[in-house]
Amino acid sequence: MRQAYLSLRSNMGDAVQTILAIPVVVQESIGDDGDGGTGDGAPGRSPVHGSVRAVVRAVPVAVLKPMIGATEAVSKTLLGLRNTMEPARRGQLEDKYKSRSLGSKKSHPS
Repeated sequence: MRQAYLSLRSNMGDAVQTILAIPVVVQESIGDDGDGGTGDGAPGRSPVHGSVRAVVRAVPVAVLKPMIGATEAVSKTLLGLRNTMEPARRGQLEDKYKSRSLGSKKSHPS
């Protein structure tokens, strides 16, 4: 459950950070070239163009990151549920992967 929570929190944090960064990007694009444009030096474009561009760039992250986080959380929750219901299988998987990485990581009793 802890891993599921951390995954969800991380991806939601990325989405929130992206959403909160939109006003900063818009403000920078307005002030960059002094013409009230988008910061790309294109004359005749309104400040709205820069705002729309920033929002359009942020939408995929703002929508997909929470979905990715929720998917990872569900996946890790189900894995934990399976490990709880089938402890023998968990032991088999631990033994399988422990033998591959003997030198890199010491196992500790749980």
